[in-house]
This record gives sequence, structure tokens and C-alpha cells, in this order.
Amino acid sequence: MLNLSRDFKSDDIKNYGINFDDSSHTIRIDSLIDIQSKTKAKIEIEDNLLNRIKTNQISASTYNPKASIKYIQPPLIENLKRVK
Repeated sequence: MLNLSRDFKSDDIKNYGINFDDSSHTIRIDSLIDIQSKTKAKIEIEDNLLNRIKTNQISASTYNPKASIKYIQPPLIENLKRVK
């Protein structure tokens, strides 16, 4: 989480090169921000799901996330490891 408070002169503003342009109502961040891998994966999954709903590939009213879970038997996992 970044602190973007200009009132308190947050260290994050300086550390990440954050610039505010009040005339265009934009915030520019000059440094890369590393998102934790689990959080990043969750965001990518949610974004992909949202895009699929928007393009009518999935119906939002009938989508069941548990139905999308695939169980793999332990012997199959060993075969997958050997293929790599």
C-alpha cells in the first residue's frame, strides 16, 4: 500500500517518484512497484474473469467458481513433474 498523502509529506511520494498534476487530475508514478506474487496472481485472475464476463464468454449470473476447480490425482502430478 502506498501513502499518497501530500499533507503529511509521505516518504512514498519521494521514494517512488510520484508526481501529481492537478490541472489534468492525474498521478504519475516513475518507479516500478513490485506487487506480491499472490496478490498479483489474484488480480490477474480477477481481471481475466472480468474480461471474459464482459465479452460474454461467461455468464455472470450462472458462473460457479467451484465448478472450475480441477482435481488432479497424485500419480498424474508425478507424471507432470517428469515431463518438465
